[in-house]
Amino acid sequence: MRKLPPLAKIIQRPSNKLELSVDLHELSDRLLRGEGTEALAERMLDALMEYHDADFGDVQFLAPDGSGLEIVAQRGFERAALSKMQNSAGRSHSQALKNKCPVVSEDIQSDTDLAQNANSLAKAGVRALQSTPLLKSDGHVIGVISTYFRKPHRLPVGTMQVTALFAQQGANRLANEPPHRGGSGAARVPGRRDGADEHHHSYDGEYAPFFRKVAQFCQLRADEIPVLSGMIRETRDFDADTEFVREGDSQDDCLIVLDGWGCKYKTLEDGTRQIIHFPILGDFVGVHARLFKAADHSFATITPSKLGVFSAERLQEVIQSHPRLGQAILWSAARDEAIMVEHLVNVGRRNAIQRLSHFLLEICKRMDFAGLGAGGDYRCPLTQEHLADALGLTSIHVNRVLRQLRERNLVSLEKGTLHIKDLSKLSELAAFDPDYLDQSN
Repeated sequence: MRKLPPLAKIIQRPSNKLELSVDLHELSDRLLRGEGTEALAERMLDALMEYHDADFGDVQFLAPDGSGLEIVAQRGFERAALSKMQNSAGRSHSQALKNKCPVVSEDIQSDTDLAQNANSLAKAGVRALQSTPLLKSDGHVIGVISTYFRKPHRLPVGTMQVTALFAQQGANRLANEPPHRGGSGAARVPGRRDGADEHHHSYDGEYAPFFRKVAQFCQLRADEIPVLSGMIRETRDFDADTEFVREGDSQDDCLIVLDGWGCKYKTLEDGTRQIIHFPILGDFVGVHARLFKAADHSFATITPSKLGVFSAERLQEVIQSHPRLGQAILWSAARDEAIMVEHLVNVGRRNAIQRLSHFLLEICKRMDFAGLGAGGDYRCPLTQEHLADALGLTSIHVNRVLRQLRERNLVSLEKGTLHIKDLSKLSELAAFDPDYLDQSN
């Protein structure tokens, strides 16, 4: 293994090359938003993997009891290979932590320090790696961030300088961020492959989904929480399968989902319906409809639900008095429009198996943002009939496609639980690009 100089020396004498300064600036831009430790770790890892052009990556924190490292974010590894990989790469991690400096192995097969673990790493698809300690400015180490490569790979010294500086900036932010949010439907699962665990601060109370939703589009200040709370005039509870917004009716209020699932749809003359969107925790209902004299679609609950109610007039007041908050709310509503545009492409141009795969990936990504799932497992109340109405298929066709996905060991949807078994292969099958769902503030 190639050990770089101690991190303090790297930081004291950074490269003056302009392109490396630009690299560091672009990486550091990913750290500007506070959003919880796991989400920030995910963001760091994505940025560093892109910078290194890496095939795999992970972020590991020192356990509170000092018993070892815990994976809090990872990319690329199959779940079954995680523990073996972690043990096999443990020497590089421990060296990085012990010496407080980055460690690089350009070709594990010829690296005597990792010789005894070379076969295990090869089985995981790893041929080269680097591990950089997450070292705070005060010298305290909180973990390690690593990237891995399928083929022998050399990282220039300048690149590792930038990596070390980026890791220190990230360590300072990670140490100051609130922990992940617990609660209903949310769990910390080491080694997630499907995105950030959280994209929000930790908020409590029945309005928490509202706060988290807005916080996805602008970093909330403490004095803005009462403003958002004051927007909600009342909350309403609804039983499952209750229609309370009907196409053609006037709609005076705007709503936000505080609990449960619902669906927006249009009903055709023959009584069939086309579902156009599934609002879930934190999603708005009826904001854009205030631009029309009457609702242009219906809305019904799928599960027992709680919705917060606020008036369009109150929203207008907030937009005028707190433009940042108003912009975030309208931005969120516009994001729903982007989702519906993607649904149009889905129904119009993708074949049945791509259509369903793309939709399930979208649902999972949205549940990730809402904190409703972890590790590829999600509580999902959608039936084959719901999927058929959303995708322009028959229930029988949906059943057949789900069976095909299950037989390929990609997806299962049973008894209200959606399990994504192979995110990478499913994304490749669906040609899924989640950029339209990006909820960066």
